[in-house]
Amino acid sequence: MLRGTIEQSQRLAAAVRARREERGWTQADVVARGSVSLASVQVVEAGTRTSFQNKTVNGLEQGLGWAPGSVRAVLAGGAPQLLEENPSAEVVSEDFEVLGPDPAQWTPGAVVDTLGTLSRFSPAAFWEGLYNIAAAHRKVTGQDTIDRDEAAAS
Repeated sequence: MLRGTIEQSQRLAAAVRARREERGWTQADVVARGSVSLASVQVVEAGTRTSFQNKTVNGLEQGLGWAPGSVRAVLAGGAPQLLEENPSAEVVSEDFEVLGPDPAQWTPGAVVDTLGTLSRFSPAAFWEGLYNIAAAHRKVTGQDTIDRDEAAAS
């Protein structure tokens, strides 16, 4: 368990909000990227809790793309260390060059191959890639899910 003061908690709240806003993420986006609950993200951003379970700290760091130990650093008055930017950025760039520019034409096999490539780097790179792939699919198709029967046929 990690403990701090109200002042430290408010510093962490500001850092978490700043990171989210810098990336254009909602609290739900942080939850999707890390293994942290929405309630935990909300409590941290409220700046009123002075103790944090290790599970919450780890999930928050993962969800924000912060290196392990970043929450502790922020509580101590320092800055979070960002995980190395995705070294496979060409895979998840806005143009999705590896998969092709049209998410409606992506095959499940190509998506799986792309995610396999991302998983060799870091959990954060994998989840960022998965999030970007899902967002692009949603934007183009208007669907929140991929039809399993259609996916199995391709």
